[in-house]
Amino acid sequence: MRTYAQAPLLNGLESFEQWDVAEEGQLPEYWDGFNRTVEFGGMAVGSVVCVHKDSLDPQEGNYSARIVSTSVAGGAPVSGLLTAGNLMVDFTNQTGDVIGGLAYNQTPTTFTGWYKYQPVGVDTASITVWFLSGGAQIAGNDLFISGTTTDWTFFSIDLAYPPGITPDTVNVLFSSSDDVNNVSEGSTLEIDAIQFIQGNAGIETLGMAQLEVYPNPAKEYLIVKVDENSRGEVSIYSANGKICLTQNIMGPVTSISLTSLPSGNYTVVFRDELGSISTQALVK
Repeated sequence: MRTYAQAPLLNGLESFEQWDVAEEGQLPEYWDGFNRTVEFGGMAVGSVVCVHKDSLDPQEGNYSARIVSTSVAGGAPVSGLLTAGNLMVDFTNQTGDVIGGLAYNQTPTTFTGWYKYQPVGVDTASITVWFLSGGAQIAGNDLFISGTTTDWTFFSIDLAYPPGITPDTVNVLFSSSDDVNNVSEGSTLEIDAIQFIQGNAGIETLGMAQLEVYPNPAKEYLIVKVDENSRGEVSIYSANGKICLTQNIMGPVTSISLTSLPSGNYTVVFRDELGSISTQALVK
């Protein structure tokens, strides 16, 4: 367990702005990934770099993390991995594990962020969150991503905990190929603007932005209420992370027609002019 209390993931928005020199290539500060010198029998025979600092098209800030399934020293490919814990790799025995995490005693209701995915063949990516207490896993959830997504797509992972138990550690793992026994070289998962949401009865607040939606469940229309001086954009996402509606917010109360949406579960995301983000679950 690492004790980096200043890690952006623990304190708000992690947009992968700070990077450090890794064993090979670079890794986001406070993260570990499959960027390693390849050794067999104590001898270095090459390197593998699966995590890349990407400035081409970030969702937030100046950089995003690009995670690629990559061949090891010209041999079989491995899944690109990025973790808030520690990645243990034994090239000689071809084994590995993700352990530990960051010291954390909060109980957020949701883990959110943005992704792009370009699989090779029928590959699948995954995002996994888990919480530990005294070394034992007490909670967690995951999201599996398939199909090509070239635009930034919002994701939301619900989190729940057993009564009376508080975590002491959190770990997050992004994998560009979920099936470690059938990795497709070149499958690419991009991640940016991730964060934990501390929920409450009606409003979920991140940074300075506030968001309230009603009625909920809704039928033909939705009222979106934000801070009186807030301006920005609200988007409604389907359960599989696709944008269904987008509308500018120019005042504290806005009415949005939902007649074009089928019944189902949605996520309402408000981003204000300062970049703060709020989300709220919606049922139609």
